[in-house]
Amino acid sequence: MNKKDLTVLVILISAVLMLIAQFTKNNMLFALSFPFVCIAWMWLGAMKKDGVRGRAKVSLISILIIWLIAFSSMVSMNSTEVTGYFLGLPKATAIMVYGVWVASFLVVTLVYALRFDKDYITNEDIKEFNQRTGANINIEVTENKQGKLNM
Repeated sequence: MNKKDLTVLVILISAVLMLIAQFTKNNMLFALSFPFVCIAWMWLGAMKKDGVRGRAKVSLISILIIWLIAFSSMVSMNSTEVTGYFLGLPKATAIMVYGVWVASFLVVTLVYALRFDKDYITNEDIKEFNQRTGANINIEVTENKQGKLNM
């Protein structure tokens, strides 16, 4: 079984667990399976021939851990009453806003933007795309002395 097949299998198993969680109204199972579905889809999208490259791998694994902790924490809280606030928000809402949204931006989106030319696309990828599709994209990915992407 290759890496892409294994990733698709993780998506399938996690999706089935999410479905079971919905029918059984098991909030914790849902909170634990949902991050695996989302991150496995992202992993599949970031995957190249040799797997997920560089810091993309670290960022996806990091956000999986953050989401697992955040979602399971929110589910385990008593949400019927507000017991306290964190930075002006009820605790569960603060976990969602600061733990899930902000952490996702910093750990995934920002890393994707800053490392795109190193981890996500290379000149070899562009050449392979041109070969397979018959397209003629004349973009060369290079870095100038300041480390900025030139295309």
